[in-house]
Amino acid sequence: MEGVSWADPSAAKRTRTQKWFYPRPGLRRVFEGPANQAIALKKGVPERLLRPQDGYMGWFEFGPHADLVGRRVTDVPVTDSGGTARVVGLDDYRHIHPSSGEVPAQVGGQLTRTTPGTPPRPPVAVAINGVIAAVSETFTAGGPSPTWFSAMVSDSLMHPGDNRLQLFLLDGTGGQQRLHPLTLTQ
Repeated sequence: MEGVSWADPSAAKRTRTQKWFYPRPGLRRVFEGPANQAIALKKGVPERLLRPQDGYMGWFEFGPHADLVGRRVTDVPVTDSGGTARVVGLDDYRHIHPSSGEVPAQVGGQLTRTTPGTPPRPPVAVAINGVIAAVSETFTAGGPSPTWFSAMVSDSLMHPGDNRLQLFLLDGTGGQQRLHPLTLTQ
């Protein structure tokens, strides 16, 4: 964000204003940052993408499953297992120190096993301490199947010490949302 490297915050800040997007590996699309940002703001894009009326959590409520963000897991039907997922930095959720200024707000990983009947691109719901914090669509990363997921979650759902991270495959068939819990591995 804002030209600061997530991998190395001590790295020099970006000086260019252009935004580079890679829709496919090796294919770079360049957009003029300030000009396009002004167009987006003029057309009200942020209000359509985010829910500022919901306060800070509104920053995390977007996409086709935005209505789930902020709901307790116990308020959504939880059914049979969805399979297994590998989470990058899984142990980080067991030792959170919010006062340090760093929390594991990006939850990412890969579905390693799904149950029979799982759709080809299942959304993954992420819960922190029993509250649904985000929903990620699955995507490909160099392989043929969309098994990867990545979501940003609110630090306001975390507390010092051990935090409970839960992942679920989201099933919306029949017009009702259901959660299929995933077993987490590192």
